Amino acid sequence: MVELNTTKAAIDQIEKCGFECEGGPLSNNVGWRWLKAHLDGGPLYCLGQSVNYTVAGEVSGVKISQVVKLCVVGISMSSSSERRTWTYALSTDPPSAYHYGSGVQFLGVPEESLTPFSPSHEHGAAK
Repeated sequence: MVELNTTKAAIDQIEKCGFECEGGPLSNNVGWRWLKAHLDGGPLYCLGQSVNYTVAGEVSGVKISQVVKLCVVGISMSSSSERRTWTYALSTDPPSAYHYGSGVQFLGVPEESLTPFSPSHEHGAAK
């Protein structure tokens, strides 16, 4: 079974299946084309999704780090003339329909600092 942990992985997996609907191939479906265009330009991770983030610090001159599982509770976009970038608010709170902002441990985490959480891999690290 394919393990999906990003919006890009989900789109790629659906497109490989060759689904058809009343209009023929899925690629002809107006709803699918809109959804794909929206997700292709959007963030890699979704609200409520678990991700891995490496927390690092220095204690008494000793550098330490640990990968922790956190929940995406907020997403922000910045853009320039070249590209869009996404940053995330992360919390140890379990995912729920609403998050009121309390318990957010990390704000403004760049997308490239995160890795997908995978319960089937040791320590949640995707390989």
